[in-house]
Order: sequence, then structure tokens, then C-alpha cells
Amino acid sequence: MELNQADQYYLKALDYYPFNFEFVLENLQYALSYDDKHVQSLCLKGQIFMYYIKEFEEAKLCFIKALERNMLYPDVYKHLSKLYIWLGAYDEAKRLIRYGKKVPGINHFELIRNEALLHECQGDYQLAKSKLRQASLLTHSSDCRERSKEDMARLKEKLKILKRSKKKGKKFSKTQ
Repeated sequence: MELNQADQYYLKALDYYPFNFEFVLENLQYALSYDDKHVQSLCLKGQIFMYYIKEFEEAKLCFIKALERNMLYPDVYKHLSKLYIWLGAYDEAKRLIRYGKKVPGINHFELIRNEALLHECQGDYQLAKSKLRQASLLTHSSDCRERSKEDMARLKEKLKILKRSKKKGKKFSKTQ
């Protein structure tokens, strides 16, 4: 298989991500000038807007364009579902995660971890813990196992806080 110009510029951008944003963005612009619907470039551009520039609507547009072009590109699902969670669009996140689990080659660990985050944000800490256990069973990477342990520790701490507050008679709402 031969790489086209957009693929070549995308790979150059990916090589410097996240260490040299000027070079990354320049190469993404070149990639998208050759193919304005280059899925991988749109996904990486969405990540930059989401995680670094904090332009969430622009990130969402990039991810949606990527999905419109190729619904089987797995990386979009983990980032867009997390973005929906950040934006409080829980129903959209839930639907995207459910569909994403059916995509061949998807990283189930990341999707289920996002599902745990979704339940955590909705205040269902026990279900979030259960999802994290499920996610940790799906990983073969020590890095992923460590992230799972950190997430589990955060949830356990929240559960302790809730127990203490219940003993004192305080109530927390999901929006506090």
C-alpha cells in the first residue's frame, strides 16, 4: 500500500505530537489541504483543540467530520466520548461508547474507562468502580493498569468522603 501526501504529512505531525505544536499544526494543515477529510488528521487536530487549546466546539467538529468520513476509525470514539462527558452530554457519550464497542480494533480499555468516568460524573461511584475493574481486566499494558489503579484510588476516596458526609448528615448533589 502506498501512502498518499495527506498520510505522509499526518505521520510527520504525529511524530512531533505533543512536543512541537508548531510543527504538528503546520503538517496537519498540509495534510488537510491534500485531503480535507483525512480522518487521522482530523482526529489529531480534534485532540489538539480538545486537550490543549480548549476549543471544545471546534474539537467536536473535527471528531464528527472524522466519523462522517470513516465510522470505523477507532481513535475518534475514545476522544469524542470523553469530550461529550466533559461537556455534560451524557446521553451522547453513552450512545457513542455503546456503538464504539462494536468497532473492530477499538481499545476497549479506553472506552470502558470513559464509561466509568461517565458514571462517576453522574454520581454512580459503585458502577464506575465496577467498570474500572472490567477495564483493568481488558488491558495488557502496565501503563494502562497504572491509570486504572489511579482512577480506582480516586473513586475510593470519593466513596470515603460520601460515607463520612452521610455520617455527619450532609448531602451532596451531583452538581456540587
